[in-house]
Amino acid sequence: MKSIFYKSGIIIVCFILFSSFSLYSQTIDIKNHNNQTYIIKNYNSSKSAIVPVYGSENITVNNNISQVIQYKPSSFNWILKFTAAGKVFKDISFATTQAGYIVTELGSVYKTTNGGDNWTSVMNLGFPYYWYGVHALTADTVVIAGFNNQGNINSGVVRWSYNGGATWTGDINLHIPNGVGWLSKVHFFDRNRGVVSAEFSGGMHYTTNGGKDSTGWTYVQVNSDLGWFSGNIDADANGNVFTTGIHFAHSTDYGVSWVSGVPADNVFDGGVDFADNNLLLGLTGGGSISPSVSGWVHRTTDGGQTWGARLNTFAYPIRSVK
Repeated sequence: MKSIFYKSGIIIVCFILFSSFSLYSQTIDIKNHNNQTYIIKNYNSSKSAIVPVYGSENITVNNNISQVIQYKPSSFNWILKFTAAGKVFKDISFATTQAGYIVTELGSVYKTTNGGDNWTSVMNLGFPYYWYGVHALTADTVVIAGFNNQGNINSGVVRWSYNGGATWTGDINLHIPNGVGWLSKVHFFDRNRGVVSAEFSGGMHYTTNGGKDSTGWTYVQVNSDLGWFSGNIDADANGNVFTTGIHFAHSTDYGVSWVSGVPADNVFDGGVDFADNNLLLGLTGGGSISPSVSGWVHRTTDGGQTWGARLNTFAYPIRSVK
């Protein structure tokens, strides 16, 4: 049985116009405040995501005071195991039932060797690094992906550790021809073949030789309109990769080539997961934060060729599905 999880957090928007560009019915606004860059994703006149988000304050939008929004899920029975002050957790990966890693905004990586009971810091770079993806291939070999907030807007960053986080490689910078090149989710099928998402511009980098330097990666523009991805990707050992957002996209050859189509929802899709081995039964999430805050899921029984109506309406957007 698969379960649907949703993230909670604080959403703050700081509006000082830096630049923006329009992509058909979507827009991606690039804002700058206190030397930090923010990307605001919009679709069908609705704000769908604001990243990265850090801090806590009231903001003024169109001369109206807007208070900080705090989401507090109350219906799940969870045991708090770990907090890191001032950090936003973005992704988690376990190589075994005991060995796992968490990556955060503001350049931190945490490691557990006892199934999540205790966590230790194995990287703490601080600003301007933001880690949005992690994949632990083994307990000692782990890859992280994200971006340097003060670097080239067309580039993202990958780093490796081969000794359980004791030491890390330098930045492996991956560039895209156009758009925002910041990286997010990363997945390796084996030690040679892997993908990393340039989600803000709807593209993927893939590697067939381990991706140990920038020459080992090849970029594919999955969405011709630069439509962004959202949430987790779903991948299997046979080379299938699914990703969602403004489009629903599928690769059958380890991310080398892609078919990109319409999303399940006309707002956006948030993550995807297929529950069966024949890749027919799947779920995708979604939601909005403006003008109202809500979330939903859609279900497919034919591998994403068609999707049903919104199954449920939640109080919060569904960003990832597993």
